[in-house]
Amino acid sequence: MKHVPAKSEAKKPKKRSKIIITLKFIWFGIRIAAAFTMIFIGFAGVVLPVLPGWVLLIPGFALLYREIMMILRGIRNWFFRKFPILEKLAVVIFPPKIKEPPKKKPLDPGSSPVFEEPSH
Repeated sequence: MKHVPAKSEAKKPKKRSKIIITLKFIWFGIRIAAAFTMIFIGFAGVVLPVLPGWVLLIPGFALLYREIMMILRGIRNWFFRKFPILEKLAVVIFPPKIKEPPKKKPLDPGSSPVFEEPSH
């Protein structure tokens, strides 16, 4: 006879370790702190003549933009899971952009090197 595992014995989906989740939040906090620090020192560098501010402003804003987009994406996904009808409505209001394939130019036998007649 084949053994059928009980519900408690059935394989459960693997959950992320609490340590990994904690480390990800710590790393997220470090990146946010680094971004704000670079932006703050960059603004000070714009005012002070001894420090070039743009050297720190550009990477600071780039790092902050990446993190903010991650946060906004998470909020949007949570919102659409909470209210699935709004996701369907959003697709109707803001249809996804479909890239058109590049238009191919018709072959012109006179300009193509394949069809060139040899010169004598």
